[in-house]
Amino acid sequence: MYEFRNKAVKYFNLQKGEVIHHLRETEEQRNFNDQYYERWGFDFDGNMKYAIKMSNSNHTIYHNKVGSMGMKNKTFSEQWKKEQSERGKKRFKNPIEREKVSKRFKGIPKTKEHNKKNSEALMGMKLFNNSIINIRAKECPKGFIPGIMKREFSQERFNNYSKSNKGLIWFNNGIKNIRAKECPKGFVKGFLSNIRKIDNFLAIQV
Repeated sequence: MYEFRNKAVKYFNLQKGEVIHHLRETEEQRNFNDQYYERWGFDFDGNMKYAIKMSNSNHTIYHNKVGSMGMKNKTFSEQWKKEQSERGKKRFKNPIEREKVSKRFKGIPKTKEHNKKNSEALMGMKLFNNSIINIRAKECPKGFIPGIMKREFSQERFNNYSKSNKGLIWFNNGIKNIRAKECPKGFVKGFLSNIRKIDNFLAIQV
């Protein structure tokens, strides 16, 4: 996979903000890239035939548009889902691929429609665990119990959290609690223990 990817990067003279897009407009292109994704668009004669260069922003727009059109009102067999899962596992064993996908979607704000769909999808769902993983479901699956497992944090993460909160003090304005280094205007020192909502707890730097 690295050999063909490096070859494709050199072929397209890829610059910052540009990505290689695997073509999927025709059945031939889809079949080839599904089966030989790791060739990065090169056919078996060494010709660049199944990929093009795109800007990162256009690439994201393309996949968002095609994904929403192609998946709408579609149902997929269990066999198809299994094949897609195995293909994804194979692809994302490559750390370069994982990093590329992470950068592609990092920092992109979600639309109100997107958040609404996520909210509707989770409506009525409860948390269950089997001492190994946490899941969401409407009813408790076999082998699971209600509730969420306590998360275990590494010492490094704990140290980072401790460092980021060092010197912060609790203040409140009678409605919400915040943490800051100095008392903001309209606030007094102290913590209101009767506040339950998560969005009432804010960490800010003054």
